[in-house]
Amino acid sequence: MALVKKSEESRFYVVALLFYAADNHGDVVDRIRKVADEDPIHHKIFIHGLGWDTNAETLTGVFKELLILMGLSVDCRERRRS
Repeated sequence: MALVKKSEESRFYVVALLFYAADNHGDVVDRIRKVADEDPIHHKIFIHGLGWDTNAETLTGVFKELLILMGLSVDCRERRRS
């Protein structure tokens, strides 16, 4: 269990470092976008455990800053599974 927690912490610090570098160095932003654009799967985020009443408006409200920063949009197409 400690190894999993350590892995999650490491991932958090890598993401934080990338955000810092992207915010302070334009060439890093360009490289991140280039890598992300190589495979469309990098453009999608799955959010687990959403309530049935969740819609584009509530998601946009929660993730507004991230959406603006990354130039993303919300896609709430129905894909509910039991």
